[in-house]
Parts: sequence; C-alpha cells; structure tokens
Amino acid sequence: MSGTPEGTIGNDRGSIASGGLPTAVIDAVFHVGTMDKVNKRSVNLEGNGLSVSLHPNVWRYMDHGWISGDLWKLTRPESLFLDLRALTDAQRSEIVEWGIARGYVKRTPYEIWGMDKLWREFPGLVSHQAQVMDFLIILHARTAGHFDGVWWDNPVKVTSTRKGGSASKGTIFESHLPLWTIRKVGEDHAPDRHLFTPGGRPRK
Repeated sequence: MSGTPEGTIGNDRGSIASGGLPTAVIDAVFHVGTMDKVNKRSVNLEGNGLSVSLHPNVWRYMDHGWISGDLWKLTRPESLFLDLRALTDAQRSEIVEWGIARGYVKRTPYEIWGMDKLWREFPGLVSHQAQVMDFLIILHARTAGHFDGVWWDNPVKVTSTRKGGSASKGTIFESHLPLWTIRKVGEDHAPDRHLFTPGGRPRK
C-alpha cells in the first residue's frame, strides 16, 4: 500500500466485489479544471468520466497548458477502481473476448481494432485506435456496475527536459459521481505541491 497526505491507495477489498479483477481503493482524489461537462475537451484518453489523480500539479506540468483551472477534491471512503495496470494477460484476453462477443472490437492479424460500436459508447470524444484496449477495459468496468472508475497506477516522475514525466491517474464514471463528496479547494491542498517551486518548476 502506498499513499499521499491526501489520498491512500490500497488493494485490500475482497475479490468478490471486483469479480476477481485487480482493484485500487482510493479515498481521496483531485481534479483540475471545471466540473461542467459541457466544457470537457474532446481529446481524452480516460473516456467520458471525470479525470482525476493524486498528483494534479505533475499533470499540469506535463500537459503543456491543456490542464488548467480550479482544483477540486473528491472523497469517498472505500471507493473501488479497476486497477488497469495490474491486469494479467489472461484477464486482458478475457476482456477482449467479451468485447468481440458484443461487437465492440475485432481481432486482426496485427492488433485489436475498435469498431464503431465501441466509440459510440464514448460520445463527443475523438477515437484513439492506439488506446483501444484501454477504452475497452474502461467500458468493461463501467458495464460491471460496481466500480467507481478505472485507475492507471503509473510511477511518479518529473523531468525538467521538455516537461516530461509520469504520474498515476484515474477516471470516475459519471454514474458514480453522485456518490462522491466534491468541493473546490485551494492550491495548498495539492498533495504534490512539494515537488515544484512557487514558479512551477520542478524542484531538484
């Protein structure tokens, strides 16, 4: 288990609740921007849900100005995310077969190809064939009904060259947002503020 002053990640929820899939239990996450769905941008690799993270300033830094706006804190004790990075090859194969059976994807000699039916599940977003597996996993988790969303447990890294790096991120499904407590907070609540100078540059 790992955590930050504002959020804790764990995977100790029972496998019955998750259907045997890997999970992340996170009690607090952050969103940068607006809570107005009308203003959600069309280029989004986390689907139609609300993009969240434990490192909002790292994402602001990496995203070259795309991510901006107010800081929001969302809390829900014992929330349940599908841990995408922890899926085994066998579990991914089962999800692909689930998608093929429902007409969301097809298997070609070189890749898994997203069909129009898959992209219709994410209205308003630009299709990304390179991320078709992630979108299929998001849809699978959303269809299951008991997940709050999907989590990408990426390592936290900030580089000074070309604003590079990585950080964990997640998406909360729109259907589950009413279960969360949401409030606008000041920048002093950002759990990764210690990684940057007041001018927004990475600390060495």
